[in-house]
Amino acid sequence: LISKEALELHIKLIILTTACIFYITMCFMMIGCKYIANANPKRFAKIVHPSAVGFVLVGTVLFFSVEMFYMLPRIYDTDGLFFKIAWLMALFIVYNLLGNMLACHRNSSAVTSLPKDRQIPCPEEKHLWHFCDHCQMLVPVKYLP
Repeated sequence: LISKEALELHIKLIILTTACIFYITMCFMMIGCKYIANANPKRFAKIVHPSAVGFVLVGTVLFFSVEMFYMLPRIYDTDGLFFKIAWLMALFIVYNLLGNMLACHRNSSAVTSLPKDRQIPCPEEKHLWHFCDHCQMLVPVKYLP
């Protein structure tokens, strides 16, 4: 028989090993994605952007379904007030999430979508803008931490 301390140590070791493997895998995935994105950015965006949106939508439906149809009835009485309030809050959050995704999809954040007077920087912000060779226009500097 294994002692309780040895079992806890074994579980911690398994969790640490899993975290290390996940971290190393994600590092290689990031390097690979950056390499492919730099090699062919338009093709990368055409593949990855719809995949990311699909991943978020599937995840939202999955988590909403599990929380509302499996977890919530186990926590609250299905005829109670808290159950109904939790449903309203969850529907509000999902509605906002999907509405914001749709709003981001429909609106352009390109500099060319700004009014003409906003496409030229004011004198105190002029040092924050640069000429983009690809766009052939002045653009604000992208902040990269």
